[in-house]
Amino acid sequence: MENEMYSVKIDTLPARELPLHHKVFAREIWGPSTGATKCTVLHNMIQADGAAEMHVHEESEHIFIIIKGELRCKTDTENNVYGAGESFVVLPGVPHEVSSTGKEDGEYYVISTPQIKW
Repeated sequence: MENEMYSVKIDTLPARELPLHHKVFAREIWGPSTGATKCTVLHNMIQADGAAEMHVHEESEHIFIIIKGELRCKTDTENNVYGAGESFVVLPGVPHEVSSTGKEDGEYYVISTPQIKW
């Protein structure tokens, strides 16, 4: 290994809209494009009217950490709202959709393991 650590200034990373998401833009901190092999770490920005369609990740756990705003996460059996300073986990194989509550733009991190390619 050439370096023992990897660092990045998040606001300099390019943001792109995620597949199956509308008005949700991600910056890849750690993932396939950086040489990661075990997990993906994204800094996401969601507009007040942004949302992800119902979708499923068959193998990946998704850990959401909300920095700003509120997110609603719906599954087949749950419908919860989480705010800044809160976290939630979507387990592999669970269909889910995540949206802003519409009150304001939001920011959150998603850590996925094993790694997702997007």
